[in-house]
Order: sequence, then structure tokens, then C-alpha cells
Amino acid sequence: MKCSEDKIVVPAAQGFYVVSPIFDDSDEAVIDTYYEPVVAWSIDPDGEVRPIIYGLPDEDCEVLCPNGIVVTMGGNFASLAVWSAHHAAAAVRRKAGRVR
Repeated sequence: MKCSEDKIVVPAAQGFYVVSPIFDDSDEAVIDTYYEPVVAWSIDPDGEVRPIIYGLPDEDCEVLCPNGIVVTMGGNFASLAVWSAHHAAAAVRRKAGRVR
């Protein structure tokens, strides 16, 4: 299925979600995860694949795959728990003034 002259859109298989961490009031602990189902994939001429969801995704989406791996622009995480711990640690560093 073609979306435009420069992108192709294909339906997504079930089980893919764009995920976002939900932090506690201190912004240091991940208390939950927001899941948005991927309904299709957009593929541009350079081969970049972006999820299509009902809402508008952030520039750098993080996708939970059916096998439990979380795929991000910066790399992969073995599980949702490892991904959550990464976000919690990053939040603590940001709050302490150490970015990254």
C-alpha cells in the first residue's frame, strides 16, 4: 500500500506497541508504561521505518515487540523491565544535572 510518492505504508502485525514511561511525582521512578498499538509501518526511500499509531508519536519512538524486546533509536533493551530501569536511571541523572 502506497501512502505517497516517497513513503510506503504496510499494516503492522499484532503485538507491536509504542511505549512511553510514566513517572512518579518525583520524576525518578517509572510507575507504569503507556502503550499505544502500532497499526502500520511507514517506510521511506532511505529504509527508515517509523511506527504509525492513532496518536502522534514522538520523534524517537520506542517500540515494544511481541518477543518482549524494546527497540529504540539508540539500541535495544532485552525486556520492558530493563527499558524501565534505563528510563528511571536517566531521570535521576537529569534531575541531578547530569544529562544522558
